[in-house]
Amino acid sequence: MAPMKTGSVNAGLTIPEQVTRSKKRVDAVMADIIKTRTRLKDLARQLVEAERQLEAAQKLPRRSAAGRAEVKVSEDMA
Repeated sequence: MAPMKTGSVNAGLTIPEQVTRSKKRVDAVMADIIKTRTRLKDLARQLVEAERQLEAAQKLPRRSAAGRAEVKVSEDMA
């Protein structure tokens, strides 16, 4: 984490101006935190879905392309 800057950022501003500037900064950081939380939740959902799909794919029987073609032909004839 970067070191906090001292009052030099607000040098020359009145106290109400310093308060306004600081409040805007706090609001901006809070908005970034909210966006990040939302993004993390979305990524967590995507991860769960990808893991589910991977698990399902790993449970499928493994066949060669020729084996799949034979099964398809025999199913079509049935």
